Amino acid sequence: LAGLALASDFTPRRIAVQLSNDLYRLLTPRLKRRGVFIETEIEYRVGAYFVLAVNVLRVDWRRLVKMTNRDVLERRAKWIKEAESEEGKEATLRYFGPLATLVRLSRMTSIEVLANFLALLYYTHWVVYTPICLFLYHFIIGETFRKYFLSSVTDEIFYYVERKGMEMDIQIMDAQSQTAFMLSA
Repeated sequence: LAGLALASDFTPRRIAVQLSNDLYRLLTPRLKRRGVFIETEIEYRVGAYFVLAVNVLRVDWRRLVKMTNRDVLERRAKWIKEAESEEGKEATLRYFGPLATLVRLSRMTSIEVLANFLALLYYTHWVVYTPICLFLYHFIIGETFRKYFLSSVTDEIFYYVERKGMEMDIQIMDAQSQTAFMLSA
């Protein structure tokens, strides 16, 4: 009887409310470890749908570049290990050169290009890359940086949600397009 009551208590709305509260609480420390200091607020909640507003307060570029380099190296090692474990893919894995690099770059999203650029900056001195990052963030590709900050922790969020036995879809949008989307709903 207790199992039946417990099972009926898990409605999509209740799960979404719990997840939004967890994201609201967990997103700030996860990004803080990466050097991104934020404030969050649940802006909109209807049924199983919610919007979490995130405002970036400050960025510790040294920590962000270091963590990004670590993530990119781990991701590359994982891809190489997976490719080597599959038979027949070793020929494509071993092909390097300028043409292969251009093909790989053409398939990357802007967030992946930014992550690889930040990982490359790790091998320069912080006095060099901090002004470059500040200039790019404030004047050229600030929106891409903000999307990268949030997408860099989405894997952890998806693992957290899967551990709870749920599924979710995350979309990272800028404020203008999110406002138009909310008004049309």
